[in-house]
Amino acid sequence: MFRKLVENKRFSPNLLKEIASYFKTSLTSVVYRLVSLNVYPLFIVSIHNGIVSYWNKSENFWVTVKDITKLAAPEDSVAQEYIE
Repeated sequence: MFRKLVENKRFSPNLLKEIASYFKTSLTSVVYRLVSLNVYPLFIVSIHNGIVSYWNKSENFWVTVKDITKLAAPEDSVAQEYIE
């Protein structure tokens, strides 16, 4: 059902909201599910107190990433802008 709902739709924040509303679930759970289903090339990061505590990516995400946590967000990143 999940795949059918997103089939041929462009990834966007509005799509996340649409899916969450349809399944009556959180945006976070929708993102985790999309990553696990490898529907879109996605990279997710969880930051707690300014430090990366978790990250994951879909198999079709084209960038190789080191398995590193406990680092501060880069100074010029969107994540750091959000923290500030």
